[in-house]
Amino acid sequence: MKVVDFGLRNILKDVHEGDPISVYNVLNYNKFSCHGVQEEDELFVVYRTPDGEKHVQAIKDPDYEFYAVRPEYRKDFITPREYLEIEKTYPIKVPARAIVSRLYKEIRTFPDPVDHRLCQIYDNAVATGNWKMRKQIMLTPYVLMADIPVDSYYWIQLGTHYDLTQSAVTDICFGDIENDIYGLTSTEQALNLDPVNAMTMIFQFDPKSPYHRLGTQVFTYLLRNHKRYPQQADFEKNLDKFYAECHEKFDHQTIIKKGKKKVIDTLAEYHIRLFDTEEELLHEIFRTVNRYKPDFMEFWNMPYDMPKMAARMENLGMDPIKEMSDGDFFDESVQHINWHIDNRPIDIAERNSYIRMTSTTQYIDQMQNYAGIRKGRKSYGSNKLDNIAKIELGMGKWEFRKGIDVTNACILDYWNFVLYNIRDVWCQVLINQVTNDTMSLVYDMNYHQCPLHHLVKQTKYQKQIYYAGYMRRGFVPGHNINVNYTQFGSDDEAEKANEARKRRALRIQLDRMGMDEDDAEELLAEGDAAVEEVLSEDGGSVDDVVQDAVEAEAAEVLQKTMAAQSVFEDSIDRKLPLPGGLVGNPNNNSANGLELIDGVPSKHFFDEVMDEDYSSEYPWAKYTRSLSRSTQIGRLIIPHKVSKYQNMLPLGQIKRKEDTRYYIPGAEFTSDYISQDWLSLGAAWFNLPLTDEMNRLVDLMADGMSYDDAEKRIKELDLGEEG
Repeated sequence: MKVVDFGLRNILKDVHEGDPISVYNVLNYNKFSCHGVQEEDELFVVYRTPDGEKHVQAIKDPDYEFYAVRPEYRKDFITPREYLEIEKTYPIKVPARAIVSRLYKEIRTFPDPVDHRLCQIYDNAVATGNWKMRKQIMLTPYVLMADIPVDSYYWIQLGTHYDLTQSAVTDICFGDIENDIYGLTSTEQALNLDPVNAMTMIFQFDPKSPYHRLGTQVFTYLLRNHKRYPQQADFEKNLDKFYAECHEKFDHQTIIKKGKKKVIDTLAEYHIRLFDTEEELLHEIFRTVNRYKPDFMEFWNMPYDMPKMAARMENLGMDPIKEMSDGDFFDESVQHINWHIDNRPIDIAERNSYIRMTSTTQYIDQMQNYAGIRKGRKSYGSNKLDNIAKIELGMGKWEFRKGIDVTNACILDYWNFVLYNIRDVWCQVLINQVTNDTMSLVYDMNYHQCPLHHLVKQTKYQKQIYYAGYMRRGFVPGHNINVNYTQFGSDDEAEKANEARKRRALRIQLDRMGMDEDDAEELLAEGDAAVEEVLSEDGGSVDDVVQDAVEAEAAEVLQKTMAAQSVFEDSIDRKLPLPGGLVGNPNNNSANGLELIDGVPSKHFFDEVMDEDYSSEYPWAKYTRSLSRSTQIGRLIIPHKVSKYQNMLPLGQIKRKEDTRYYIPGAEFTSDYISQDWLSLGAAWFNLPLTDEMNRLVDLMADGMSYDDAEKRIKELDLGEEG
């Protein structure tokens, strides 16, 4: 067995080859993706040594090493390799920011027609400014391991040069915020007008941590407003009594699991601080985090708490990037936050929300990790903290008296409102203590050299194991040949799309086989092997199902493309895919419903009704319910597109692609006419100027320009903005 020598030794200056360390983050700064000030790329490795000290190694303009096949072996194959013996290759070391251009320079010397065509694609991409297309050059069969993101590449290097399996000194902070939503509408909450009025953080330090001597620390930060919260003044006067109750309720907590009781000692020091302004409160939250520098800050539903605090900062005129970043290790010129918040309406176990930011602390979603670790097991119901706490601990949230909940407790019961916030975070702490989820993630992350945010994503996780494993055995992994860079900008985008497409195809096939919905979801969560076993009974396989789906999808895409191109072209011969069902005038209903007024049956309210589900009826029933072959009496035909204002939503938003197939120009004209919005009607259908356009015309004409020239100038400016 041959051990690979990357040639990039001494990555970390203060540790030696083979020393044990725990890596917590590898963060890459790039001016364009991070929107920073610094021109040079910079890589940051966040790690701990066995003594518990936290370090950040900054590497400016980090190197990257990929491999090209030696000329004498190129004649052995003409298609990309999954992997190749390292002795059949030679290394090429380049700055990580210049991989694609250096790869192009290298393969231009290869006397191979495939590589020549790829070079032509590269040249055309540069000439037309289509920078994404340049990466098609990755499809060369004679270059390997050039397609890994630089942070993933350095994870593999760190695992090669150091022992990542021994140290694991970990400090954790758990947190939860409360927002004052009392009296606010859902729209106002969506606009982030609800201030953060409470935040509790519980710090737990590793026995080898420099802060271990402090024990467990509980910080609760509150927004002071005696007028808004009438009981708050009395709360402040009795803080000693409140501290005593915290010790009474939380120092020794009883958990019940599988019918067995256990008392857990959770002794802690409590700190209650009130702030006159929300700016001071939010500033102190992250000042505290960056002072103690825990390795993880865990929220139950991080995609709510962290973006909400950032949005509140922006509303208050603060800079979230500066407030949240750790200024001790990251200069302002490289500070950034890249949000990856996954709010797709899918199971929480399938989501992947994370934040990449200049901090020595990783902010993670404890709920997502809990669900992701258990997604192959039997369903446990709701992912809400109250439900999981009852399952894992036998306890729930802090209870209020009747008529009070967390939305109005700050007004009606402030004492218990604060206890509620603290109890929530203790539930998070205890759930982690009984499941040991965080330490499982730490060991997985280091043992398999995989970034934390990729651990619960099987494709990413397995790819890191694949690359690291082959490199250790003396093979160089090849490129991902499934990526089409004309469609996707990166491997991440391609893998996410492929994963979603594959899952959708398998789900449809399992439905066709008559499998129950819950059983199908559980089977998919168990992985390909379990699905393959079920499909084989039906004479199919995972690959067959996915291939059939790909071909069907390609045909559907072509059909939709053709439809989208002709959406504005209307004629009497056009077939209309009209959605909806039978619609009638309720005033024509007979009065045989409920008697809302004694003796007078209603036409609108009925006690016993049936919802006709036409999709499950026999064809003859659906046919006989239709009055004729077409219920359409007449239709206004507008044969061609009239203006840019057609088929748009309010505020200039564009409709979703799937909605455009139902678009009928004549119907939109009729709707606009009925609305009596004459300005919009004139702009959309008669190319008359809107008010703001009239103002621009008047301004230009006041400067001496003719009407025709002014109109032409405005069109040029609009085209420039669209371009």
